[in-house]
Amino acid sequence: MKYISLFFMLIVGHCYAQRLKGSVINAEDKLPVVNALVIMGSNHSYTDGYGRFSIDNGGSDSITVSHITYKTYKGIVSRATANLRIALQPAPIDLEEVRVHAHRDEEFKKDSIT
Repeated sequence: MKYISLFFMLIVGHCYAQRLKGSVINAEDKLPVVNALVIMGSNHSYTDGYGRFSIDNGGSDSITVSHITYKTYKGIVSRATANLRIALQPAPIDLEEVRVHAHRDEEFKKDSIT
């Protein structure tokens, strides 16, 4: 009986701790998104140079994918998903204008000029 319950616990644990593989691409030009953060439960991973990732689901079915130049994607993953493909929408970065002003003091040391 002890072995049957141990076997059952291993099977259930394996079902909840599966590894999810997939890729992240740009929704407009279909190019891979490099270094996107993929989060499932308490686990996280980054996409490689080809936009691919592999992550333990951690018993969670929700996935979040974010990158600084794209809109964050949040979704639900079914247990039957073999290879996930996520398309991120580009998000333009709006920066404030930066002005740099320089001035020289009227008085300066004459010995500093050579």
